[in-house]
Amino acid sequence: MRPSIEIPRQRRGRKRTLIVAACLVAAMGCAGAFAWFHTESGLLNMFQQAKVTPGIDETFGSDYTVKRDVTLKNDGNVNAYMRASVSVRWETGKREDGTALILDEVPVLDTDYTMDWGLDSIDSKWVRGVDGLYYWTEPVAAGASTKNLIDACTLSPAGSRSDRHLVVEIDAQSVQADPKDAVLEAWGAATGGAVTAVDEASKTLTINPGGGA
Repeated sequence: MRPSIEIPRQRRGRKRTLIVAACLVAAMGCAGAFAWFHTESGLLNMFQQAKVTPGIDETFGSDYTVKRDVTLKNDGNVNAYMRASVSVRWETGKREDGTALILDEVPVLDTDYTMDWGLDSIDSKWVRGVDGLYYWTEPVAAGASTKNLIDACTLSPAGSRSDRHLVVEIDAQSVQADPKDAVLEAWGAATGGAVTAVDEASKTLTINPGGGA
C-alpha cells in the first residue's frame, strides 16, 4: 500500500481527500475589497450582489504521485484579480480533535518532491511578489481561469514514506477588479501585499517582485 499525500481541495470552505500529490485550499480573502465597495463607493447594490469566489482546478496522475495543471478559477460573477500562496509540509496522523499533526521537518525540494512551475511559460502572467505570494497580473473574467501556476508536482521515491505524507497547500484569493482602488487597498504595500500600481488602460498589475520560483 502506497503512502498517501493529503490534499484539501476546494469547496465552500474546505474539503480534504487522500491523494499523493498536493493539497489545495480555496479561501476567500476579499473582506477588504468588499469593505471598500461598501464604505467608500457607496454602491450598496454591488456590495450585495457581486460575488468574488476563488476556485482551484487540477488533474492527477493515475498512480496519484503526480499533480498537474494547477490553475486558479474565478467562480464569482465579476472580473477579479487572483493570487495564491504555496506551502509544502509533512503531516502524520491526526489529533483527537481531527486536526493534522504537522512535522517540524521541512520536505526537501528535488529530494522529497519536484515542482515544475508554470511561471516561465510564454503566455503566463504569474509573478512571484516580494511577499512570497503568486499574482496573476490581469483580471480574470467570471467563469474563466488563469494559466498554470504549477505544471506538475511529483512525489519523489525518497518522499514515499509510510510514517508521513507530503502536503502541498495552496491558498487561493481573489479581489474584485473594478474599481482599481480595491486591489491597491487590499493587496498593496500598506497591507503587506506586493501590488504597486494598476495600468489604467490594460488593468495590468505591477508587482514588486520577489526572488525564487
